[in-house]
Amino acid sequence: MGIFDTLAESRYQKWLEERSRPGYQAPEPGRKTAARKSFEGLLFQDILHNLELAATCDTCAKKDKYLLQAAALETQLLVSLEKQGLGNVATILQKSLSEKKQVINPG
Repeated sequence: MGIFDTLAESRYQKWLEERSRPGYQAPEPGRKTAARKSFEGLLFQDILHNLELAATCDTCAKKDKYLLQAAALETQLLVSLEKQGLGNVATILQKSLSEKKQVINPG
């Protein structure tokens, strides 16, 4: 038996002893782990943020800057989804983003 096996066995035996004592209360469960978003989810969120910023801009230069950033991120998102074989998801997200852009920049 290796050293780690010996340590693990020792900790397990100690836990069994503690658990068998009268009045033993189990410890509170640990905190729930934080939810994580995928890379693609973060890209989509950044695209929406840039589109929202473009919608609130008062100058054309700023608006164009945010729209260009959104377009670059959208390309990155769609390429990433296609590489993973998620063409249907890419199509759905692209349609959703196109609708959002139509609201911001009609015509």
